[in-house]
Amino acid sequence: MAYKFTKGEQVIGDLKAADDTQRDTKIDFGEDLIDFHTSGSMKLQIANDGITTTLPIHISGSAVEGLRVAKGGSDYRTIVFEVDGADNANISVSNAENFVIQNEMNGKEIQFWVNPNAGSSVEAMTIAESGKIGLGTDPSHKLDIDGDIRVRGNDIRDNSGNPAISFDGSANVTI
Repeated sequence: MAYKFTKGEQVIGDLKAADDTQRDTKIDFGEDLIDFHTSGSMKLQIANDGITTTLPIHISGSAVEGLRVAKGGSDYRTIVFEVDGADNANISVSNAENFVIQNEMNGKEIQFWVNPNAGSSVEAMTIAESGKIGLGTDPSHKLDIDGDIRVRGNDIRDNSGNPAISFDGSANVTI
């Protein structure tokens, strides 16, 4: 399917591929919208209020930048994740220029996963709805770490000379 359009205005009805024997691949020009159809159903719609697709969007190529979400002035742009029409989470830059990852579902966590072994992803960090953070574990305290901890610094003490870090339990600690 090839089209050539020059300057000016031209009235075009719906476009159908000449070699499409099923006549199910077409571009519909509706009032203030354009629908792209394949296999008899709409796959992409461009309308005045946005762009809708019924398929995943795959962005590839050799360019370093694959997707840009631009912020202008005091406006901010958000990538919204929804399930059945309800907003569940979003990623955005706030009006105060902060990078925001937000979970909008009650009782749900924000999880960060890594893949240390091919094919077996594991949860590396969890931020619970309560604000508790778990590294390598589901958090039961404000900060809950499962694994070795390394703290570096010359003298880690508060203003009164007391250790700035304290541990409970039977751990041997040297500061």
